[in-house]
Amino acid sequence: MSDFQFQQFSIRQTHAALKVGTDALLIGSIAHFTNPKSILDIGTGTGVLAMMCAQRFPEATIEAVELDEQACIDAAHNFTSSPFADRLCLIQSDIKHFQSDKQFDGIICNPPYFENSQLSADKSRSRARHTHDLDFDSLIAIISSILSPSGKAWIILPENSNEKWLDLVNQSPFQLSEKWLIYGKPDKLVRNIYCLQHEATRTQIHSLTVRQTDGTYTPEYIALTRDFHDRDLSKS
Repeated sequence: MSDFQFQQFSIRQTHAALKVGTDALLIGSIAHFTNPKSILDIGTGTGVLAMMCAQRFPEATIEAVELDEQACIDAAHNFTSSPFADRLCLIQSDIKHFQSDKQFDGIICNPPYFENSQLSADKSRSRARHTHDLDFDSLIAIISSILSPSGKAWIILPENSNEKWLDLVNQSPFQLSEKWLIYGKPDKLVRNIYCLQHEATRTQIHSLTVRQTDGTYTPEYIALTRDFHDRDLSKS
């Protein structure tokens, strides 16, 4: 597969099981932090979210953890080829075994989310898509242990995971500060993006539609991602 070209960097995705998609563009553009110095990308894959964060937050260093060896090949190449190479650190590890002597100002994660569907014969693709390597309970526990008291964690999940995820969040030490309802097309809710934080707050609800009924991108999505796409989406 050819490289995915952004305005300021490109993504080689030859080895990684999952390629750059709309989910990454959405959470990478929506997630925001307050003057972050350190950001953690959990399950970086090709490294796309880590580099989006590096572009948006020029004072931050980004650590990117990835279990799959093949994905790490792509991520390592992408990091060293990017203009942010000095602020990106790739760690090949199971996030459940990841140890850090610091807490992070920001965490971003596009996690595996299929729980009961048939596993792919491709082990890398299966690992990237299914929760058997990183279930939701473990993810919340990990975030709780390494997110700074004033930090924020952003996670994107499909709509059919919403009830279970919110049940776990309600039992956790976190507050849900923001929730984004992502519609693939009008009236078709497909994803939710969540922001978790320790500090007490009232939940803000937002919504965004990616494509119009005729399949073209909405003005809202074009505006959201305009700093990343290297082409005019209004002509797509």
